Amino acid sequence: SGIADAEFYQVEVYRDSVLIEQNLARPRLDRVYGTETEVRLGRYGFYWWRVRADSPRRWNTATDWSAVRYFILPNPAD
Repeated sequence: SGIADAEFYQVEVYRDSVLIEQNLARPRLDRVYGTETEVRLGRYGFYWWRVRADSPRRWNTATDWSAVRYFILPNPAD
């Protein structure tokens, strides 16, 4: 579910559970409007992600990052 008054969300997806810039699977999605988005990833395996809400016209800063969650992109050959 979304955050009340959020104008957009920022999403980061990582190839490793260590959330450092070198492990980003793709550049940060800076302006996701709504609570769903697609992310194109180049290989199968585990990915970790987090999200935060932003509303520059209403708030002084973005929310804290969410708890980290993960998903598995299965190997189509399996």
